[in-house]
Amino acid sequence: MSEENRKPVWITGGSSGIGLAAALELASAGHPLALTGRREVALKSACAQVEAAGGNATYAVADVASASEVERAHREIVTRLGPVGVLINSAGFNIPERSWSTLRADGFDEAVAGNLNGSLYTILEVLPGMRAMEDGLIVNLISGAGRYVWPGAGPAYMAAKHAVFAMTSSLNMEEARNGIRACALCPGEVDTPIMDKRPQLPSDDQRSRMLSARDVGRFIRYLVEAPPTMNFTEVVIMPTGRVRKDD
Repeated sequence: MSEENRKPVWITGGSSGIGLAAALELASAGHPLALTGRREVALKSACAQVEAAGGNATYAVADVASASEVERAHREIVTRLGPVGVLINSAGFNIPERSWSTLRADGFDEAVAGNLNGSLYTILEVLPGMRAMEDGLIVNLISGAGRYVWPGAGPAYMAAKHAVFAMTSSLNMEEARNGIRACALCPGEVDTPIMDKRPQLPSDDQRSRMLSARDVGRFIRYLVEAPPTMNFTEVVIMPTGRVRKDD
């Protein structure tokens, strides 16, 4: 990819899981990266891994559930790298209460804040710059639970992620005329640290049959490097169920 096509990439949730995997894949291709997360120690470690992969990354500590923190992080990133050309919304989490019998209003609010509001705040920050460039890509990590009804994901997480899916569709309806593309990326089960927070932990065999974070990271790189004449508005990635031999 030519130098002029390597626009700054902002990855939320970039210190672990799919966000970090995407950063490592993009680093090997020379894309300038900015990572956001809540823990500075983890972000520093992620940036060191990016450098070891031959890339360069900066970071900005922020909780995406806070509009003011997202605004500050975006301002820092633009100062260091210039206007964001690609936004990858990988930050997100689920709550332990995944049934109507255990769900509480504060837990629902927390899931919406971290998954829906966090995506909204970052998108609102990057849109003006993308409109000015008449170019931009927004990748929202939605998960299969944001496209289909998966009871194990819980009502709060599914509601938030389904809303992000609708928001992504709306982006394409309004912003395509400005050269902005938005992808609702919906992977099935992915073997990431978030699996350790499930009420019932999956077995080693179950995890070995899931997608790996690197699987999804590789596809994100494909999206970033696809021609601007192509828009993958919705992509569902499911594991085949075969045991992974390696990543």
